[in-house]
This record gives sequence, C-alpha cells and structure tokens, in this order.
Amino acid sequence: MFSKVFIERPRLAIVFSVVMVLAGLISLFKLPVAEYPEIAPPTLFVSATYTGASSEVIAQTVAMPLEDEINGVDDLLYFQSTSDNSGNYQCRVTFKSGTNTDIAMVNLQNAVKRAEVKLPTDVTKVGITVQKRGGDILAVFAYMTNGKVMDMKELNNYVDANIKDAVTRVEGVSSASVMSLQEYSMRIWLDPIRMDGLSITTNDINNAVSKQNIQAAAGSIGSENSNRFVNYKLNVQGRLTTPEEFGNIILRHDKDGSVVRLRDVARVEVGASTYSGECWYNRQPVVGLAVYRDPDANALATVQRVKAELKKWESRVPEGVSYAVAYDPTEFIDVTLDEIVTTLILALALVVLITWLFLQDWRATLIPSIAIPVALVSTFSFMLALGYTINVLTMFGLILVIGSLCDDAIVVVENCQALMEREGLEPKAAAHKCMQQITGAIIATTLVTVACYAPLAFYGGMVGAIYIQFAVTMCISLCLSTFVAMTLSPALCALILKKPDGHVPVIFRPFNTGLDFSRRIYSAVVRFLVRRTFITLILFAGVGALIYFLFNKVETSFLPQEDKGVIFCNVELPSGASLARTNKVLEDLDKAVKNIPGIRSIMQVSGMSMLTGNGENVGMCILQLEHWNKRTPRKAPEKQLNAIIGNVQKAVREITDANIICFVPPAIMGLGVAGGASFQICGIGDIKPDELSNIAKKFAMDITMRPESRYAMTSYNADTPQLYLDIDRVKAETLGVDT
Repeated sequence: MFSKVFIERPRLAIVFSVVMVLAGLISLFKLPVAEYPEIAPPTLFVSATYTGASSEVIAQTVAMPLEDEINGVDDLLYFQSTSDNSGNYQCRVTFKSGTNTDIAMVNLQNAVKRAEVKLPTDVTKVGITVQKRGGDILAVFAYMTNGKVMDMKELNNYVDANIKDAVTRVEGVSSASVMSLQEYSMRIWLDPIRMDGLSITTNDINNAVSKQNIQAAAGSIGSENSNRFVNYKLNVQGRLTTPEEFGNIILRHDKDGSVVRLRDVARVEVGASTYSGECWYNRQPVVGLAVYRDPDANALATVQRVKAELKKWESRVPEGVSYAVAYDPTEFIDVTLDEIVTTLILALALVVLITWLFLQDWRATLIPSIAIPVALVSTFSFMLALGYTINVLTMFGLILVIGSLCDDAIVVVENCQALMEREGLEPKAAAHKCMQQITGAIIATTLVTVACYAPLAFYGGMVGAIYIQFAVTMCISLCLSTFVAMTLSPALCALILKKPDGHVPVIFRPFNTGLDFSRRIYSAVVRFLVRRTFITLILFAGVGALIYFLFNKVETSFLPQEDKGVIFCNVELPSGASLARTNKVLEDLDKAVKNIPGIRSIMQVSGMSMLTGNGENVGMCILQLEHWNKRTPRKAPEKQLNAIIGNVQKAVREITDANIICFVPPAIMGLGVAGGASFQICGIGDIKPDELSNIAKKFAMDITMRPESRYAMTSYNADTPQLYLDIDRVKAETLGVDT
C-alpha cells in the first residue's frame, strides 16, 4: 500500500510537503502577473511616410505595392492599413497565434524589402519602419513645465531626445513616442511676391539648400606618408544650424556681381517640424509620452519598470519639470488580483470553518487546514514550469477548486475517526485500515472530477487559449490534493488524532439538533419521491426545461465588460476642419465633463485619434476615473462606470461642432482599441472610395438603429475636401517650369 510508507514514516510525508510548499512559494514570487492569459495574436506594424501626398495617392503608390508582398508572408492571419492626408501610411499585420514574432518580423522585413523597388523615391528616402509592438497603448505619461527654465517647445524636444530613448530601452517596451511631437526644425517661410520679382522658384530654393547645407568630408594634409613633417585633418563648416546661416544661402549669383540670398525671398526661423497637434492634462499644456509594449512582454511588469525608470529621471530633469500618469491600464490588474487574493483567503477560511463545524474537533480540523494550503501553494511551481501567469482565470480556478481539495483530506479524517469510534482502533492502526479502504475511492473521485474540468483545455481558438490555463490549474491542484491525501493526511491522522470520548461540546449541540432535523426532512422527501417515480420525473423535466429556458435567455458574450477605471472619447470634426477648431472643441469638452462625479483627470490630444488615425480634424480624450475604493456601488452609485458614461454622453451632446463618441477599453489588452464588436467591409471590384464610404456609413447607421446596439461608427472617411490642379504639362515645359 502506497500510504503505508508515509504512515510509518511521518517525517518523510512532512518533508515531501515542505519541499512542495517551498517550491510553490519560490515559484509564486517568480510568476508573471497579468489580467488574462496572453491570447492576442502576434502583431507587427509597417509604417511609411510620403510627405505631401493625399490618402488616395498613398493607397495607390505605397499601400498597394507593400500589401502585394505582405500578402504572401508565412503564418499571416490578416492585415489592415490606414492612409491619411498627412502623408502617413500604417499597416497592422497580424499573425496566427503561437507564431514566433522574431521569425515573423524577419519574413515581413524581407517582404517590405522586395516592395521597395516599386515605391516612390521620396518614400524610400525617408525609410520604411517595421516594428514589433502591441496593438494598443500600454501607458501614457504627461510631462509639464512651469516655464521658468523650459518652454513647451523645449520640453517637447527634451522628452523626445532624452526620456523617450531611456523608456524605449526598458525591458518589455517595444517603442515610445511623443504625442503631437514638435521636433526642432528650420522653417523657411517663402514670400511668393519677392520670389516672382526675382524670378526665383521653389525648386531653386530646394536645390540651393540641399547643396549648401551638407556635411562634407574635407580630407587631410600630409597623410599617406606624403609629408614627412606634418599631418593635419581638415575640418570645414558642416550643416547649417542657425537662422542667420540659412538666410545667407546663395540662391543666385548674377554676372554683375549681385547675389540673391535666401533671406531676400523668405523668413527663416527655428520652429517645429510639424504643428499637427497639442496635448493637455487637466487643461495644462503638456508633452504626452505614449508607451507601447513588446507583444511577448508582461504588461504589469513592463509598466512597473517604466515607472521605475521615470522615477530615476525625476532628479535629472530641469527645474520646474514634472510628470503625471495620465493612463495606466495595469492599475486595474492590481486591484482585480488584490480582490481575487482576498476572495481566495476568505474561501480557504470558510472551508476551514465549515470543516470545524462538521467535524467538531480541532485536531481533525487541523489536518485539512494543513493539507489544503499545501496543495494550493504547490500548484504555483507547476504553473511556472508550464509558462503560465498569475491571472484572473488561474486564481479563479484555485478558488473554485478549494471545495474539491478539502474533500480528499476530510474523507481520510472522517474515516479514521469512524474506525476509532466503531472498532476502538488506535490512530495509527486506524490510519492504515482507512487507507486500505478508501485509496481507490480517492483516486476514482479525483479522476471523475478531473474528467469534468479537463475538456475545457481542449477548446480551440481564442476561447481555448483563455480557458486552458483555467482548466489545467484546477486539474493540477486536484492531483496534488490526491497526493497529499495519500501521504500527509494519513501521517497526520496517525500523529494528531485521538480516540473520541463521546463528549459533544455545548457550542455544537444547537447545530447538531438543526442538522438532525434537516436530515429527517431530507429523508422523508427522498422516501416520498422514490415511491412516486412519475412525480420525480416531472420535477426533473421541469428543472431541465427551466435550465434550458434560462440558458437561452441569459445574454452571451466572450468576456464581460469591466470597469477598468478609464473612458475614451473620440472627437471628429467635419473633414477639412482646422486644428484650431479641434482645439476649441477639446476645450469645450473639458469644461463639459470636468465636474462630472467620478472623473479624476482628463488627458486630451488634438490631431490624433485612437479610431481614425491622425488628422487636424480629430482628437482624443482619456478620462481617468477615481480609484475603485472611492466608487463603491453602495456609497457612490453616481460614480459607477455606466452612470459616468451616461453623464459624459449627456454633457457632450451640447457640443454640436463635432461628433464625440465615448467608449471603454476592450476586455483583454491587445484585442482592438474599444470594447464591442468590429466588422471589416471589403470593396470588391472597381468600387470608388466615396462609394465605399457611403456603404460603410449606412451599415453603421443600420447597426445603431438596432435595439441591441448602443452605437456604431466607421473610421473610414473619403469626404476630405481637396483641390485638383489641372496642369498643362506642354505649356509648363515651354515656360521651363518643372512638373
């Protein structure tokens, strides 16, 4: 008999359990923490810039050649791309789950390389970027200044040149970007009237700047053993750095000795490369730093490392510069797991209390109280070996399985007590006989229970990726519980239990009376139903029908919507609206929602949208809510997520200059930007962009009209106002104008 060894050698059983617990505790502190198992498929991004081109031109000259090559990449699941009128192209390439992201990146880079020969020279000159990063923003930090040492433009470039690079080097970070970046550049504002008077074209200016703003390698004197006495390295003026130096660029040198310089036809100043957006945090101008994680990295650990890195920079930044956390989705993970751990402890305490209430002996209660934590803690070592994480589902599995874990130990204890009471055996002898009787039963019940949970591990697709950790964790705990019940539990029974003296403490007598009464009622009901089979069958059929009715009545979803402590707002003005109008709408939005109960902070960005990409007519807003401790349903029902969303939507209805949509993050990070469902409308054949836009808008409107839907919107827009230049190329060539 397997258990005999441990009953005779209780120290061996204790050593086994101690080793299991130590391994579990060590693994517990090494296990990564996440909200859910990593199920989002690997994602790579391809980015390109075609300065000055419209979205339609980018789609034809950049998107089509690239996507023709991307379409044949190994393990490709799907890809989706966006082109905007700011000259930006981005393609999100998604691969099958389980694909090695490094291999996928190499294959994608090879495909992009093959397509480069088909792309415009201006695109390849800037470069095509292939990035490995998650699909959504991991965190946003807002840097602000009091203006004593730095202004906003200087702070923008300081964050871009120093802090962004430091954050990018953090383990787990794929990339970081400054939102609404205003990188230093030399801006040349041309005077068309002066240019016409001096017969200077923009092409003349472009060529002159390109030729005279260079870094030349001047060589050396006396090198290569050409001079026995001296050897000098030659240096010349390199790239121009000041407005005065750029203003002195010579555009034309006439025969009479006169010179036309750049300052004669233009105003030169240091400015930003683009003025495509601004950022505010609680209406204070800030520099936003968005952080993206590597697809294989743990979100919680990555954010903790980023915060630690930014903490180091607090003492290095110039005086008057500070930062705030504008968006941190991992805060919800911390709170969620804290609640789950509390629930796990309460469940364990409740099981111990109920065990004590029924066994009515502290010695007998002590054995399950020791056996259950041993099985639970030991599970963590197997989770680490399998590459699992501490997440909502694995912890829920442990909570759910606690009720089954206690059964094995309780069965051993109760049988030992019964043998000592009925047959007068000593604890050690009772333990031997107990295990002879119930070893097979313990193994059989464990296998039956495992058979109930194991099928969850064989689900395919994304559902299977979620529930495999849930199922395997429970099965491992059950198997460990069986091992403990066959080793530690009988050994402790032999050591701890004593023969019952038949005395029942006063505290348990009312409970025993009530239990006996309920047992008699239950027995009477069973006898009644056994004699009347027809009634039993009717009741059984009624219960089955009720279950079927409720199963079809209850709404189904992939995962429930959670209050993650944040609400996103997408702001979209009519096509062609200026950035100034967008900024005004964001200001009105801040005034409308800042006093709504439950909102902690407001981060706003103009020129950027989570749903529609970049453009002067779009903006976004991140409403960070108060901590969940301050928003409990009983104390503050007006601060619950749905109540806040309703108040925000009511407030923004008064802003008529823009379409403002509020939404919450998806249930799982990496599965899109917003919660809900998304559809892709494919234009097959020779369909025009404006026709596809009308179809998409009608489809979104039809969905919005359905009672099951709150709203639907499309990010596709082909209505941007444009001017078409009808150029007479023959006449242009005759006049010497380049086309």
